[in-house]
Amino acid sequence: MLRFLFNIRMPETIGEEFIKIQNEYLQSETNGKGITELSELPQIEQDIYLWQGDITTLKVDAIVNVANSQMLGCFCPCHGCIDNAIHT
Repeated sequence: MLRFLFNIRMPETIGEEFIKIQNEYLQSETNGKGITELSELPQIEQDIYLWQGDITTLKVDAIVNVANSQMLGCFCPCHGCIDNAIHT
C-alpha cells in the first residue's frame, strides 16, 4: 500500500504528522530488512560495484536507473520495475 501511495501521490505539501508516521514506518521496514553496506559489495572496477538484490537496503551514494530508451522511466504506478523501486 505504501509503495502505491509513493508512486501516485501528487507533488504537494504534506503535513508534519504524515512525515512523522511515514518516517516511523520506514525505520521499521529498514530494521526488518537490514542495511547492505558498500563494503559488502563486489567491486568490479575502480569505484564501480555490482549488486543483485533488494536495492532498498543499499547504503550508497548513487544507483543507476536502467530506464527506457527515452530515459523517462516508468509511467505505470506500482509496476514491479526497477524505476518504481528507485522512486519508492
